[in-house]
Amino acid sequence: MTPMAKLTIDLREGFDDDEVVVRVADREVFRGRVSTRMQLGLAHRVETDVVGPATVTVALGGATRSLEVDPEATPFVGADAGGGDLALRPQGEPFRYM
Repeated sequence: MTPMAKLTIDLREGFDDDEVVVRVADREVFRGRVSTRMQLGLAHRVETDVVGPATVTVALGGATRSLEVDPEATPFVGADAGGGDLALRPQGEPFRYM
């Protein structure tokens, strides 16, 4: 049996009172309005447990982006908004904030 792993999704730069939906493995893990705190560069953090690789989907208005991640290798995903678009970036280390 594959063990549970923690996956952290940071909604980072470019959010301005936006309605955001985050899904992991077809399960909604967050829905709400977020704004980036300029001092930190972070709008909201979502943490969830997953078993094995999973698809992370972030929806913002008309933009939706999905990314397959293996939480054992890349347990952190950053989502940045800008110009009506979204970018998702996985990494092995936590994102750094002030």
